Amino acid sequence: MASDDSADVVVVGTGVVGCLIAEQALDAGLSVLMLEAGPRVDRWRVVENFRNLPPSIRLFHWNAAYPPKPWAPHLETRMPKEQEQYLQLEGPNARAYLQGYVRYAGGATWHWAGICWRITPDDMRLKSLYGVGRDWPFGHDVIEPYYTRAEYAIGVCGPSDPALQWPTRQAGRRRRRCRSPGCPARWR
Repeated sequence: MASDDSADVVVVGTGVVGCLIAEQALDAGLSVLMLEAGPRVDRWRVVENFRNLPPSIRLFHWNAAYPPKPWAPHLETRMPKEQEQYLQLEGPNARAYLQGYVRYAGGATWHWAGICWRITPDDMRLKSLYGVGRDWPFGHDVIEPYYTRAEYAIGVCGPSDPALQWPTRQAGRRRRRCRSPGCPARWR
């Protein structure tokens, strides 16, 4: 499909990362065009879709409220062989780590659970440490500033005491405190 749209920067994907990149470019005075595979949908429509689902579907099909479009299929709508090529999960608790994505304008912001795990320095060296996978071509220190920027933009909260942060090693620590303190843990 031809288009006369033009911009200084083209960002592919309108999720958290795409929006942060677009914001930085706009702040620098550049024009930005954002592309997304999926449709733009009003939030009320997704809420209504969810409300109208049978309870059994709501429980086991987290993305049922986001019907895929033919030009932007979700992983779960693909054949088993295609799914296997995208993400491989093995082991007794593999289902607990089942992942997916929604191809809608806004990306994962539609369905994320508010948990912001970081890749640790050791995660980036699986081949060197454990003999599996591949090592990343750069160290954790390269991506840490981007983690911090994204976490600050979306309001990640957490402890400011380094002893309570994870990973506890200096190599993986945040360079900037979280925007808000962590929620207190209550054990009964």
